[in-house]
Amino acid sequence: LISLHFYRAGGAESFFGKKKGIDEKLSYYTAILAITFFVLSILMIVFLR
Repeated sequence: LISLHFYRAGGAESFFGKKKGIDEKLSYYTAILAITFFVLSILMIVFLR
């Protein structure tokens, strides 16, 4: 999650400049994706044992 956050901050801000709306939306969706991926990976680890 931390590495994703740093990747987003570095990539999105240099990409879009200072367009706050896009960056806020992107951070929101990135957080959802990261959490979803985290939960799915835990579920797969539990069920595929």
